[in-house]
Amino acid sequence: MFQPEIAKNKPGISIRAILIGVVLSGLAGWWAAYGEMIIHSSPMANDYSAPVALFLFFLAAAGLNSLLGLCGPRWRLNTSELTAIFVMLMAAAAIPTRGFTSMIGPVITGSQYYSNPENNWSELVVPHVAPLKWFVPQGDDAIKYYYEGLPPGQPIPWDKWKLPFFSWMALCVALSLVMICVAVILRKQWVERERIIYPMMQLPMELARSGDPKAKPIWSSPLLWIGLAVPFVSYSYKALTHYFPEHLESYRYYWYLPMFRSNSGLRITLSPIAFSLLFFCRSDVLAGLSVFPFLVSVAKGWLKSTGHYPYVPKLGIWSYDAVEAFFGGGALLIFVIRIIYFARGHLKDVFCSAFGIGKRVDDSSEIMSYRSAVFGLLFGGAFLVFWLVLAGAEIWQAMLYFTLAFIIFLALARVIAEAGLPTALPAVVAGDFMTGLVGSGLFSPKNLTALGFTYPFHAEMRCFLLSHASNGLKIAHETIRNSKRRLLWGMMAAVLIAYVVSMTMMIYFPYRDGGLNLHRWTFKNTATYSWTDAAKRMTRSGSPIWEGFPLMGYGAALMAVLLICAHWIPLWPLNPGALVVSFHWAGQMLWSSALMVLIVKTILLKYGGARAFTGVRPLLYGLILGEVVVAGLWVVIDGFTGKTGNYVTGFF
Repeated sequence: MFQPEIAKNKPGISIRAILIGVVLSGLAGWWAAYGEMIIHSSPMANDYSAPVALFLFFLAAAGLNSLLGLCGPRWRLNTSELTAIFVMLMAAAAIPTRGFTSMIGPVITGSQYYSNPENNWSELVVPHVAPLKWFVPQGDDAIKYYYEGLPPGQPIPWDKWKLPFFSWMALCVALSLVMICVAVILRKQWVERERIIYPMMQLPMELARSGDPKAKPIWSSPLLWIGLAVPFVSYSYKALTHYFPEHLESYRYYWYLPMFRSNSGLRITLSPIAFSLLFFCRSDVLAGLSVFPFLVSVAKGWLKSTGHYPYVPKLGIWSYDAVEAFFGGGALLIFVIRIIYFARGHLKDVFCSAFGIGKRVDDSSEIMSYRSAVFGLLFGGAFLVFWLVLAGAEIWQAMLYFTLAFIIFLALARVIAEAGLPTALPAVVAGDFMTGLVGSGLFSPKNLTALGFTYPFHAEMRCFLLSHASNGLKIAHETIRNSKRRLLWGMMAAVLIAYVVSMTMMIYFPYRDGGLNLHRWTFKNTATYSWTDAAKRMTRSGSPIWEGFPLMGYGAALMAVLLICAHWIPLWPLNPGALVVSFHWAGQMLWSSALMVLIVKTILLKYGGARAFTGVRPLLYGLILGEVVVAGLWVVIDGFTGKTGNYVTGFF
């Protein structure tokens, strides 16, 4: 889509918007890390819905901008400026907790702290971890006190963390750049050609449009405040039960229904944010999210109860079930092939334009030129391979690893763009998939240890920047009419400040309070999972896990059939992408919300039509904001009162 010449050259994003975005990104990094690590509150940056970004953006659009308006109309932030701030907040939200930073310290110190005669890590793992001064803090005391806290009067050993701090920062910058480049390369295909809805961006777009003085702000609708009140009141009551357990009785917002003699089960959840985000999805996406997780649970339970569930050696902790990992991995590979196949014409144009072959493609509507995006992808990818080789991997292993990692990243980013899922998990992660396919026998102990260093950015997979950036570029396309080139620098600045703030906190607070006294899951589970997997791979059979190959073929065949049906059969009811996220607890948590939305939305459209759907949108926006605002508010309250463990909502 070509824009007028003035729109190409005139900056659409002011310097003040970038500066405000940097400040708020630093606050997001602090808020998310402090809330999870110190007071154990609701996770504000763990998942794809990025509640910390939406909360701070709401304050900026409704609060800060209103205050600026009191100084005069020219002081107000316009729509483009508000959008830039939100996109930067989205980028920042991918860094502080499960997306990257909170897992670094425990992973790089865990093998030495938790080494004991039973796990034999002192011989299997530690010799390949401890000498890596660029990745790991040096000195037994530096590691011991990270978990147990410093003795009184002893200073924090910042000097021990200088090299790890900057080497992991370099990884963060390179990985973020590569993900942004991928998002830029695919934006036009997904947004303009395939017209993906991006349900997660519907509310932020409405908030950003409040910067237009002619537009009526969304918070002027009474329906929004009615919707906001529902989760605000219910979750505030739940928070108060944590303060007054002797007077108030807490309640559950999810139920588990065991099936087939407890060999499987179904989770039923009540989540305002999941319900509202899913309401903006297409019906085939909702049907897929309802049907596939249900069928996976039923099939798994029946096969286990009858003794027919296949035996496949476990791949790794983060791939959960090896049967699902291979089956889902095969389906995921075919799904990504479909993504690339449908984008082949656009990708050819982008790469030819980048290398000066043929006619140059117009990229004035992107945040960076296609040439910059392609070369950023190539050079950034080369650095990622170099970084993993420094950690102990062979070049071919590092290249294969990041190829598989980005295949998984891409599949999840696509499904989240279509479905607006607040949380999602893949069936398998790259390290497990690679060692399962080629066999751990091709890896030395040093190579397998190197894979442990990838867990901070590709293990739990609760959030990652590619998804956040893809969503951010959608809202930028819809609301910024002039040049968007400054947005790239804003996003990278947001990533950098979020890393610096959150990583500094992840060094300071464990030494001050003792990591084991903070977030025990992070400083126990996260600290050991990498090296548990590495040690098991060193001691198991070195051949590929052949038992999984037929399952991978079944999954690939099923996805191929679903894609063919979706393409050739009119009104095919099930979106194939939903199968990618139908495994593990995440798919099970959302299937009931998808089913409820499908029923309610069908009835609403049948009897009220498109007008009724449009009329109910402010109510849905309120439900989303209510859950986000109440969680953010109680983080503040708990921070002042010192109350810990007040887990108000998980946002799914």
